[in-house]
Amino acid sequence: RTVTGVQTCALPIYPDQELFHQGDMGDAAYIVIDGEVGILIDAPTAPGGRIEVARLGRGAIVGEIAILCDVPRTATVISTGKTVTLRISKELFFRLIEEFPQIAVEVMRELAHRLEKTNLQLREARAGKPH
Repeated sequence: RTVTGVQTCALPIYPDQELFHQGDMGDAAYIVIDGEVGILIDAPTAPGGRIEVARLGRGAIVGEIAILCDVPRTATVISTGKTVTLRISKELFFRLIEEFPQIAVEVMRELAHRLEKTNLQLREARAGKPH
């Protein structure tokens, strides 16, 4: 498939397969086309050494923070079942934002929503309530 003159392709991910690992450098974001992914962060004191902080499904974008901020991956993303994603290189991501500003607005809304959810979880954790 060609998007704004750049070739893209669907990337199948099998159950429990990592899409990327926390701490790795990021060169692309991914859109979940079908299936679901778990978002895990390292937590050395937790069972298994990490905590699942979210599950995202069809239409979700993951990996955008690393390419927007030029920082290592902030989480590990693992398929929870058979999943299909669309890999969007950093170059293509910024080209899409330039050509379609509404994409930038949607990414900002999603990041704001995730921050709101994280703040709620933090308040509940400090208050000793389960989330």
